[in-house]
Amino acid sequence: MVESSGGARILVVVPDAPVRQSLRFVLEAEGYGVLWLDQLPPLPAPEPGNDAGYDCAVVDEDAIQSLPGGWQRLRSSGLPLVLLVDRLGDGAVEGVHSVRKPLLGSALIDAVRVSLQDSGQRPNGAAT
Repeated sequence: MVESSGGARILVVVPDAPVRQSLRFVLEAEGYGVLWLDQLPPLPAPEPGNDAGYDCAVVDEDAIQSLPGGWQRLRSSGLPLVLLVDRLGDGAVEGVHSVRKPLLGSALIDAVRVSLQDSGQRPNGAAT
């Protein structure tokens, strides 16, 4: 488990180490603090104001599928989510921004910013 300092705290959960490190680099370059893991950590039960300790989670669908109850754990955490998917389809989930892998251009940063804005956070991490 590695954490860097910065603005909004982004939890990145991606099983593939090179992809995880690349996402960390991109997010840190935008001024975000990043906690990056290869699997989902224990997430606390949701409380008013999201007490999970993170402002947003960027999670690879492979990390969710490999853990029983992973999707339910994420949804119940109250965290704004950005889901990294192999292909975009009709299975969109309300309140979850999906970004297709491989990540090109600003799609990830745009999705994180929108997720933070939707949750009442400014893109730099300051509360609105």
